[in-house]
Amino acid sequence: MEISSAIAGSLLEKMEKWNVERENPRVNDVVLVAEGNVPHHRWRLGIVVEALPGQDGLLRTVRVKIAAEVISRPTRKLHLLESASSP
Repeated sequence: MEISSAIAGSLLEKMEKWNVERENPRVNDVVLVAEGNVPHHRWRLGIVVEALPGQDGLLRTVRVKIAAEVISRPTRKLHLLESASSP
């Protein structure tokens, strides 16, 4: 049992999903909003209008303006197209 735990532990250390931090979206960033069953080319374009940190202080949710509405989405559903700090 100890061997499988050691193997599992070393595999988890190597997995990028938990080791690579993505840059948090910022207000005025242009993003694509991923939707569950919608093909990538149909994802909507939006602008981040507010960042909402979770109880742990980490950014988990943002409010995004899409056309005439403002929606809340988890940061993992956003794909940065252009950063507000880009020249």
